[in-house]
Amino acid sequence: MNKRLFDYRAVLLAACGPFLLSANAFADSAAEWLDRMRTAIESEHYEGVVLRQQSGKVETLTIRRAMIDGVLRERLTSQEGSGMEFLRTGDEVHCVLPDKRAVLIDTWESPSMLFTSIPASSERFSSAYSMKVKPAGRVAGRSTTLLAIEPDDGLRFSHRLWLDFETAMPLRTQIVDGNDTVLSEIRFAAIDLDADLQIRDFETDHDLADYRWVERRKDISTVADTDWDSDALPVGFERVSVHDEVLRGSDTPATHILYSDGLSSVSVFIEPAAGRSSTTRSSIGGANSFSTTRSGYRITAVGEVPVETAERIALSMRKP
Repeated sequence: MNKRLFDYRAVLLAACGPFLLSANAFADSAAEWLDRMRTAIESEHYEGVVLRQQSGKVETLTIRRAMIDGVLRERLTSQEGSGMEFLRTGDEVHCVLPDKRAVLIDTWESPSMLFTSIPASSERFSSAYSMKVKPAGRVAGRSTTLLAIEPDDGLRFSHRLWLDFETAMPLRTQIVDGNDTVLSEIRFAAIDLDADLQIRDFETDHDLADYRWVERRKDISTVADTDWDSDALPVGFERVSVHDEVLRGSDTPATHILYSDGLSSVSVFIEPAAGRSSTTRSSIGGANSFSTTRSGYRITAVGEVPVETAERIALSMRKP
């Protein structure tokens, strides 16, 4: 009889374990999960296979990440097309382009080349969003907790983060619009959080002996002040920085104003208009831009926000 009772409980635990695990996740607040996630992104060593979806296209990537001798190393390789590869050592990134037999040298300051739209903390954006911890299933064979970040208005997108229950490492992320349409997604198909990675694991398999090495020209940027500002910013957005920049393809400095609500950011570029007036809109995944000509200036707003938000900010720019 006791044996039967033991077997019954074992079967019940096996069947309900994932649900019980998800329920226990509610013991931590959404803010605590967010803090744990940020720590995981910066400290976890791993390798895995990632599916990245944007604009209806799905790309398969392999990724490796580790801190070796105090130096951050990342290797991100596309499994599609020519097999473009990003090799990171500290803040320096080498982009290997096999089809062009070239290597572009650039810099990258973000903690991760894969997760570039992850919030740092809830302190800044909590006034414009609501956060909830919800039950979730498994991603890449690991139990997860779903952290849903929902905007309080229609002027920004929702973010969904499936976090590894044990480490809080994001295993799946989505940016979703007001119609519940997934605009972009990153999802691990497989991940090894105990990977024993060595320096050789971050070296390219291509023979670069006859490749051209090109250092990407950096936009000339200087901290500046400006009278330009928006008189209709959505609630929570604040001006973060102002720079004068010489953009690629132009010899004329543009004023770059960065606005952010702590999660979503919008860059506004203001430069003297060249040619006739026009208004344009464009979208790539969750990124939207709106550009217009007013009073002899070309004003462009771009960010991971609805195009209506980019348009609202661009049209509200004023110079007293």
